[in-house]
Amino acid sequence: MGILNNKGKPKHKRLRRHIGKPLTALAAVLCVAVAPVASANINVIDVSGWQSADVTRVVDADAAIVKITEGSGYTNPSWHSQTDWARQTGKACGGYHYADGGNVTAEVNHYLNQFNGYVGQCVLALDWESNGNAAWGNGDWVRQWVNQVYSRTKVWPIVYVQDSAVYQIPSDVRAHCMLWKAQYASMNATGVECRKQGRGHGAVCVHRLSERCRPVGFEPVLR
Repeated sequence: MGILNNKGKPKHKRLRRHIGKPLTALAAVLCVAVAPVASANINVIDVSGWQSADVTRVVDADAAIVKITEGSGYTNPSWHSQTDWARQTGKACGGYHYADGGNVTAEVNHYLNQFNGYVGQCVLALDWESNGNAAWGNGDWVRQWVNQVYSRTKVWPIVYVQDSAVYQIPSDVRAHCMLWKAQYASMNATGVECRKQGRGHGAVCVHRLSERCRPVGFEPVLR
């Protein structure tokens, strides 16, 4: 998901994946069930506080998912602009919280205190990764987080997780929440049309297929 953030922000304790790579992107396949065997492919970019406030305006994509918060203290300083630009340019939008694995209620509160005004307008999501996550391996933490979010918003969030860790997501969570699953087809530079790999974990709505993409609007390869 959103990879790097501004180290200058005091509540953000670390850089995650791809240290030294300031630009990040996601080429994803969103599978919309319109029939038992049907799906629709759209291009989604994943942005965080490391990107410019108008990145969702200049990049040609169908949708954008924006990092909103992390843990119980960090907030992406550009999330309002990034989300609003996505909506103003006709993109579907989402906002995610990166789990630090601390107090569940505190992390839910922090996320919804920022993003609650966009409920019903943008997709809600949890970024479940190992880096800096004190609760990594504890599926009950995920369960508590999504249940508290649902209790307050009446919306089930998407859960982002790497393919090798899908087993951590409890079956009752998967029964309600779509998965955004990292499953790379290639680490080579590619366009936004990326080859989809097989699924097999139930309601997988998004496959993250590449760490390196070249969306229209950005000359360099995005990571």
